[in-house]
Amino acid sequence: MRGSFWNFWSGAVRFEIQGGQGERFLNSCAAADIPVQCVVPTPTGFMAQVPARDYTRLHRLARKARC
Repeated sequence: MRGSFWNFWSGAVRFEIQGGQGERFLNSCAAADIPVQCVVPTPTGFMAQVPARDYTRLHRLARKARC
């Protein structure tokens, strides 16, 4: 509950991952302590949400997973 309260006040970013190795990307986010929430599968990958403060760190992880 506490995490969702702070995400509400600091803002959240919804993003979509297509192609590549989506599971590897999620595992990398967990290892980097990036809280990925609201993961929903799509036909080409998945959509998810992260706090706005952590969004800039996602780019490097997505490149490694070829997403």
